[in-house]
Amino acid sequence: MKQSEILITFLALMLSFSLLQTGCSKKDDNTLPEQEQPVDPFDLLIYENTSRNYKTDQLQASIKKSDLQFSTFGDMESGQVLGAFNKAYVFSQAENTESFILFDDAGEPAFIYKVNLVTGEKKETIVELEKSEAGGFFMRIMYYDWINRLGSLLFETQITKSGDTYTSTPIFVNETFNPESQNMTKTNRSFPIPVDRFEKLMTQNEHQTLKDVQFGFEGWKASWNNLRNSEIADWLVKTRKAGAVLTLAGLGLSETIVGAPAGVWLVAGGVGLVTVSTALEVVLTDKWSNFLNETQTKIDALSTSATEIAGNSVQKFQGYAHNLKEHWLNPNINKTTLEELTTFIEEEEIIVQKDNLDDLPDSKGVLQIGLSWNTIDTDIDLWVTDPFGEKIYYGNPNSASGGYLDRDDTDGFGPENIYWRSNVPDGEYTVQVNYFSGTPATNYEIKVTNGLGFVASFDGTLVDEDQTINVVSFQKTGTTITLLN
Repeated sequence: MKQSEILITFLALMLSFSLLQTGCSKKDDNTLPEQEQPVDPFDLLIYENTSRNYKTDQLQASIKKSDLQFSTFGDMESGQVLGAFNKAYVFSQAENTESFILFDDAGEPAFIYKVNLVTGEKKETIVELEKSEAGGFFMRIMYYDWINRLGSLLFETQITKSGDTYTSTPIFVNETFNPESQNMTKTNRSFPIPVDRFEKLMTQNEHQTLKDVQFGFEGWKASWNNLRNSEIADWLVKTRKAGAVLTLAGLGLSETIVGAPAGVWLVAGGVGLVTVSTALEVVLTDKWSNFLNETQTKIDALSTSATEIAGNSVQKFQGYAHNLKEHWLNPNINKTTLEELTTFIEEEEIIVQKDNLDDLPDSKGVLQIGLSWNTIDTDIDLWVTDPFGEKIYYGNPNSASGGYLDRDDTDGFGPENIYWRSNVPDGEYTVQVNYFSGTPATNYEIKVTNGLGFVASFDGTLVDEDQTINVVSFQKTGTTITLLN
């Protein structure tokens, strides 16, 4: 390769644990409980961005330990090394599985999806992790149609922590899901809707993790510290070690669901969780934290010549045609340069262009009508009639005006939601609830919000099957919502 064609500079750092044990013994105050200690050394390869101007999805570093690899992507200015990360690739050589993690603006794991970097194929099951305002977090497994960018909820649970114990409280389980079926039989199921949060995190220039953290090693280390303090990351590791994620039983899913139509997708989501949690266990140890502390001082002092550290070579190579195959655990990755791999991931793994987000919320607001109720084994339905007279409900989950019903919960509590994501039509909307089936009296709550500060709640009681109540009508004009009754 000609010198003018060389596009990357990298730092190859290979330090043994003897360095860690002698060079840094103080425990980091911001740590998860001590995990099982790795015995193999970490192999850390850090890349310097010398040619790419954009900030996001730049491959920053690859961490290897035994048969596991954890590679970070994130914000990098041209000519700089490292920075806060917003995406990670994980690979288990023993299981031959690979996944991506997307991190939210707070640096928390937000989505996990499996990939095949040989073909660029993204598996149809994605897992969402989202912090709850009431404490704990939600874990959702979805079937995702990458072509049409629509997700169907398969399972939702709330994870809460008491002491060192995590509890899963299932909210919704769709055991009958079949992506090939158009069966409209009344059953517990979800409907395909845009997954706004996923698209925003997948899209270039729409997202920067830890925005106020500086570039360089400090920014990268801050992302790691944030991950080590994450309750979500802690739960992933602990439940996988206990076998709960692998069997899905610890989430409240019956083992019989494996034979149900939705079973294959739910199991695939569990496999993705296992791959990620196995890799996290390696890098959420005190020894990894100590490794970072020790390595930081070495990176700051590196020169173009080789530097000896405790008998291990640490070199900075410039003008070298680096072959990624020599440093990548996954033997199927056939990209040979950093530029080639990063470009491939941009083209194959980013699902939309940054200027193609016409269905995401904007300054004009969105519209959401939500329903929940307080009894189990009771089927309450949400009906919303749009300004054009079209009723959105379980039998017509998508309207011509852009409204979506996300699910039809037939076994109690809800929630059910009807959304308009953008281009919300002006006019009059009518909200109704219908008691489809059940025996007890049921208290319901309806909440209407426009994403711009307007929130209105309404409650009442349903007592008879097939009873319908007109809850509220409202007029939308621009960004203003006016209640009519």
